[in-house]
Amino acid sequence: MAGKEPLVAACVAHGMAAVQNEWRSRGIVVDSISSLDPAHALDEVLTRVRDAAKWYLNRHFDRYYPMIAEHKVLIPVPDRPGWQIDARMDLIEQDGAVIDFKFSGSPAVPHLDLADRSEQLSFYALARLLETGSIPPSLRLEYCRDGGKRISALTRGPTQRTERDCERTLTRIRHVIDCIESGVYPIASREGIECTGQRCHFFHQCPYGGA
Repeated sequence: MAGKEPLVAACVAHGMAAVQNEWRSRGIVVDSISSLDPAHALDEVLTRVRDAAKWYLNRHFDRYYPMIAEHKVLIPVPDRPGWQIDARMDLIEQDGAVIDFKFSGSPAVPHLDLADRSEQLSFYALARLLETGSIPPSLRLEYCRDGGKRISALTRGPTQRTERDCERTLTRIRHVIDCIESGVYPIASREGIECTGQRCHFFHQCPYGGA
């Protein structure tokens, strides 16, 4: 999309293709999605993405100034040989701002400070700093609720990250790497949601979890 005026139809087609490619890359087959009507379940998912994206872009496209869409970065982690930061950002605007789109059917309205607390946006800010030498001037979460029927105004405001924020994020990444390499992980509360097989990818390797 860089250097070109993107069309709504092209964006919708791109989004649908991305969903299909991700399902294929994860090895998800139609028969594993629904025991009742798997083909219909897949069609509903793709239709939801298409309709929500089309509705959103038709009404809000003039607010965006795209430079790069679906920007993928793979950057070495400083001082941790062999480790890389792998990120894919939904949209980078011409001034360098980063936007992450959230499509959801939940009627709940996100908290006002969600973007300020978002580790995902902090991760993106660090990735752009390492990639370009500059922190994005702003980062935004854009929520399209109810399958494209309502926009949550509470998450439209931009958030910023500082050099100190990026250094904290990098410190957290290095700490996780050190834990993985050592095989010793921080102890989490076994009653907490963070210490479960669903939330922690290292749950079954951790000597403090599971048993």
